[in-house]
Amino acid sequence: FYTLLSRLGYGSFGSVWTSRTENGDFAAVKVFDLSRSGNRIRLNERQNSFRNEIKMLDRMRNETEHIVTMYTFEYNPRISMAFIAMELADESLIDRVKNLHQRHLRSRMFDRFDFISANDRQNIWIQLVNIILTLHRYGIIHCDLKPANLLFFGPLLKVIDFGIAQDEFTGYNRRQRIGGTRPYSAPECFSDRTPVTSKADIWSVGAILYFLTYG
Repeated sequence: FYTLLSRLGYGSFGSVWTSRTENGDFAAVKVFDLSRSGNRIRLNERQNSFRNEIKMLDRMRNETEHIVTMYTFEYNPRISMAFIAMELADESLIDRVKNLHQRHLRSRMFDRFDFISANDRQNIWIQLVNIILTLHRYGIIHCDLKPANLLFFGPLLKVIDFGIAQDEFTGYNRRQRIGGTRPYSAPECFSDRTPVTSKADIWSVGAILYFLTYG
Protein backbone atom coordinates (compact mmCIF):
# COMPACT_ATOMS: atom_id res chain seq x y z
CA PHE A 1 0.00 0.00 0.00
CA TYR A 2 1.43 3.37 -1.06
CA THR A 3 0.34 6.83 0.05
CA LEU A 4 0.89 9.49 -2.61
CA LEU A 5 2.61 12.56 -1.16
CA SER A 6 3.71 15.01 -3.85
CA ARG A 7 3.81 15.02 -7.62
CA LEU A 8 7.25 14.78 -9.18
CA GLY A 9 6.17 15.21 -12.78
CA TYR A 10 3.68 14.25 -15.45
CA GLY A 11 3.54 13.31 -19.10
CA SER A 12 1.21 12.13 -21.84
CA PHE A 13 0.45 8.79 -20.21
CA GLY A 14 0.33 9.64 -16.52
CA SER A 15 1.99 11.28 -13.53
CA VAL A 16 4.75 10.32 -11.10
CA TRP A 17 4.47 10.82 -7.35
CA THR A 18 6.67 10.59 -4.29
CA SER A 19 4.98 8.04 -2.04
CA ARG A 20 5.42 6.30 1.29
CA THR A 21 4.68 2.74 2.31
CA GLU A 22 3.06 1.62 5.55
CA ASN A 23 6.57 0.82 6.79
CA GLY A 24 7.72 4.39 6.16
CA ASP A 25 9.82 3.61 3.09
CA PHE A 26 9.74 6.02 0.18
CA ALA A 27 9.16 5.14 -3.47
CA ALA A 28 8.19 6.70 -6.77
CA VAL A 29 4.75 5.71 -8.05
CA LYS A 30 3.75 6.19 -11.67
CA VAL A 31 -0.01 6.59 -12.08
CA PHE A 32 -1.74 5.76 -15.36
CA ASP A 33 -5.21 7.14 -16.05
CA LEU A 34 -6.96 4.35 -17.99
CA SER A 35 -10.41 5.91 -17.99
CA ARG A 36 -12.13 6.63 -21.30
CA SER A 37 -12.22 10.36 -20.71
CA GLY A 38 -10.06 13.12 -19.35
CA ASN A 39 -6.97 12.43 -21.44
CA ARG A 40 -6.11 13.43 -24.99
CA ILE A 41 -4.12 10.25 -25.55
CA ARG A 42 -6.22 7.36 -26.83
CA LEU A 43 -7.14 4.72 -24.27
CA ASN A 44 -5.41 1.86 -26.10
CA GLU A 45 -2.16 3.86 -26.24
CA ARG A 46 -2.27 4.46 -22.49
CA GLN A 47 -2.98 0.77 -21.86
CA ASN A 48 -0.12 -0.25 -24.16
CA SER A 49 2.22 2.15 -22.39
CA PHE A 50 1.41 0.59 -19.00
CA ARG A 51 1.87 -2.97 -20.26
CA ASN A 52 5.02 -2.08 -22.17
CA GLU A 53 6.66 -0.42 -19.19
CA ILE A 54 6.01 -3.44 -16.96
CA LYS A 55 7.34 -5.85 -19.59
CA MET A 56 10.55 -3.91 -20.19
CA LEU A 57 11.33 -3.24 -16.53
CA ASP A 58 10.69 -6.88 -15.60
CA ARG A 59 12.75 -8.17 -18.51
CA MET A 60 15.79 -6.03 -17.67
CA ARG A 61 15.49 -6.36 -13.88
CA ASN A 62 18.65 -8.47 -13.46
CA GLU A 63 20.53 -7.47 -16.60
CA THR A 64 21.99 -4.09 -15.61
CA GLU A 65 22.19 -1.76 -12.64
CA HIS A 66 21.46 1.19 -14.92
CA ILE A 67 17.69 0.61 -15.18
CA VAL A 68 15.31 1.73 -12.44
CA THR A 69 14.06 -1.06 -10.16
CA MET A 70 10.33 -1.82 -10.24
CA TYR A 71 8.88 -2.89 -6.88
CA THR A 72 5.34 -3.81 -7.88
CA PHE A 73 2.46 -2.87 -10.16
CA GLU A 74 -1.32 -2.93 -9.97
CA TYR A 75 -4.35 -2.31 -12.14
CA ASN A 76 -7.57 -1.23 -10.42
CA PRO A 77 -10.51 -1.64 -12.85
CA ARG A 78 -12.94 -0.11 -10.37
CA ILE A 79 -11.34 3.32 -10.74
CA SER A 80 -9.69 2.70 -14.14
CA MET A 81 -6.23 3.45 -12.78
CA ALA A 82 -2.94 1.58 -12.95
CA PHE A 83 0.17 2.01 -10.83
CA ILE A 84 3.85 1.11 -11.02
CA ALA A 85 5.95 1.51 -7.86
CA MET A 86 9.68 2.06 -8.37
CA GLU A 87 12.74 3.10 -6.41
CA LEU A 88 12.92 6.82 -5.68
CA ALA A 89 15.84 8.73 -7.20
CA ASP A 90 18.00 11.36 -5.55
CA GLU A 91 17.80 13.76 -8.48
CA SER A 92 17.35 13.93 -12.24
CA LEU A 93 20.15 14.43 -14.75
CA ILE A 94 18.79 17.95 -15.27
CA ASP A 95 19.22 18.84 -11.59
CA ARG A 96 22.60 17.11 -11.36
CA VAL A 97 23.91 19.08 -14.34
CA LYS A 98 22.63 22.35 -12.85
CA ASN A 99 24.48 21.61 -9.61
CA LEU A 100 27.63 20.57 -11.45
CA HIS A 101 27.47 23.77 -13.49
CA GLN A 102 27.40 25.89 -10.34
CA ARG A 103 30.35 23.95 -8.96
CA HIS A 104 32.21 24.38 -12.24
CA LEU A 105 31.69 28.16 -12.13
CA ARG A 106 33.41 28.27 -8.73
CA SER A 107 36.26 25.99 -9.75
CA ARG A 108 39.83 27.12 -10.37
CA MET A 109 39.73 24.91 -13.46
CA PHE A 110 36.79 26.88 -14.88
CA ASP A 111 36.61 26.78 -18.68
CA ARG A 112 34.08 29.16 -20.16
CA PHE A 113 33.56 26.81 -23.11
CA ASP A 114 32.37 23.98 -20.84
CA PHE A 115 28.99 24.02 -19.08
CA ILE A 116 30.27 21.38 -16.64
CA SER A 117 33.79 20.08 -16.12
CA ALA A 118 35.24 17.60 -18.58
CA ASN A 119 35.59 14.97 -15.84
CA ASP A 120 31.95 15.28 -14.79
CA ARG A 121 30.80 15.13 -18.39
CA GLN A 122 32.94 12.05 -19.03
CA ASN A 123 31.55 10.27 -15.98
CA ILE A 124 27.97 10.84 -17.13
CA TRP A 125 28.83 10.01 -20.73
CA ILE A 126 30.39 6.64 -19.87
CA GLN A 127 27.31 5.60 -17.89
CA LEU A 128 24.97 6.76 -20.65
CA VAL A 129 26.89 4.77 -23.26
CA ASN A 130 26.72 1.69 -21.02
CA ILE A 131 22.94 2.13 -20.80
CA ILE A 132 22.58 2.28 -24.58
CA LEU A 133 24.90 -0.66 -25.21
CA THR A 134 22.96 -2.83 -22.76
CA LEU A 135 19.53 -1.90 -24.11
CA HIS A 136 20.56 -2.50 -27.71
CA ARG A 137 22.26 -5.79 -26.83
CA TYR A 138 18.84 -6.99 -25.67
CA GLY A 139 17.07 -5.54 -28.69
CA ILE A 140 15.39 -2.66 -26.85
CA ILE A 141 15.00 0.74 -28.50
CA HIS A 142 14.05 3.26 -25.81
CA CYS A 143 12.73 5.93 -28.23
CA ASP A 144 12.45 8.64 -25.54
CA LEU A 145 15.91 9.14 -24.09
CA LYS A 146 16.22 12.64 -22.63
CA PRO A 147 17.64 14.30 -19.50
CA ALA A 148 14.27 14.04 -17.69
CA ASN A 149 14.29 10.25 -18.16
CA LEU A 150 17.77 9.82 -16.69
CA LEU A 151 17.97 9.81 -12.89
CA PHE A 152 20.76 9.63 -10.35
CA PHE A 153 20.77 7.24 -7.41
CA GLY A 154 23.87 8.46 -5.64
CA PRO A 155 26.60 8.37 -8.31
CA LEU A 156 24.72 5.79 -10.41
CA LEU A 157 22.80 6.90 -13.50
CA LYS A 158 19.63 4.97 -14.37
CA VAL A 159 17.10 5.22 -17.18
CA ILE A 160 13.32 5.30 -16.69
CA ASP A 161 10.12 5.49 -18.76
CA PHE A 162 9.88 2.57 -21.17
CA GLY A 163 6.30 3.36 -22.17
CA ILE A 164 7.04 3.71 -25.89
CA ALA A 165 10.13 1.48 -26.05
CA GLN A 166 10.29 -1.03 -28.89
CA ASP A 167 11.54 -4.62 -28.86
CA GLU A 168 13.48 -5.52 -32.01
CA PHE A 169 13.55 -9.23 -31.17
CA THR A 170 9.79 -9.75 -30.92
CA GLY A 171 8.95 -7.67 -33.94
CA TYR A 172 7.24 -4.31 -34.21
CA ASN A 173 5.94 -1.96 -36.85
CA ARG A 174 9.09 -0.07 -37.85
CA ARG A 175 7.07 2.55 -39.68
CA GLN A 176 4.56 3.41 -37.00
CA ARG A 177 4.62 6.93 -35.58
CA ILE A 178 6.07 6.31 -32.11
CA GLY A 179 6.43 9.82 -30.76
CA GLY A 180 8.89 11.00 -28.15
CA THR A 181 10.22 14.37 -27.08
CA ARG A 182 11.67 17.03 -29.35
CA PRO A 183 14.55 17.84 -29.72
CA TYR A 184 15.85 14.66 -28.09
CA SER A 185 13.94 12.06 -30.12
CA ALA A 186 15.03 11.34 -33.69
CA PRO A 187 12.91 12.67 -36.60
CA GLU A 188 11.83 9.17 -37.64
CA CYS A 189 10.02 8.75 -34.30
CA PHE A 190 7.52 11.36 -35.47
CA SER A 191 7.04 9.97 -38.99
CA ASP A 192 5.47 6.85 -40.44
CA ARG A 193 7.67 7.07 -43.56
CA THR A 194 11.08 6.30 -42.08
CA PRO A 195 11.81 3.05 -40.20
CA VAL A 196 12.64 3.40 -36.51
CA THR A 197 15.77 1.46 -35.53
CA SER A 198 18.30 1.56 -32.71
CA LYS A 199 19.87 4.52 -34.52
CA ALA A 200 17.05 6.64 -33.07
CA ASP A 201 18.59 6.22 -29.62
CA ILE A 202 22.00 7.27 -30.96
CA TRP A 203 20.43 10.54 -32.10
CA SER A 204 19.11 11.03 -28.56
CA VAL A 205 22.50 10.33 -27.02
CA GLY A 206 24.05 12.98 -29.26
CA ALA A 207 21.42 15.51 -28.19
CA ILE A 208 22.06 14.69 -24.53
CA LEU A 209 25.81 15.14 -25.04
CA TYR A 210 25.09 18.59 -26.48
CA PHE A 211 23.08 19.36 -23.33
CA LEU A 212 25.96 18.18 -21.13
CA THR A 213 28.41 20.36 -23.04
CA TYR A 214 26.47 23.57 -23.55
CA GLY A 215 23.58 23.40 -21.07
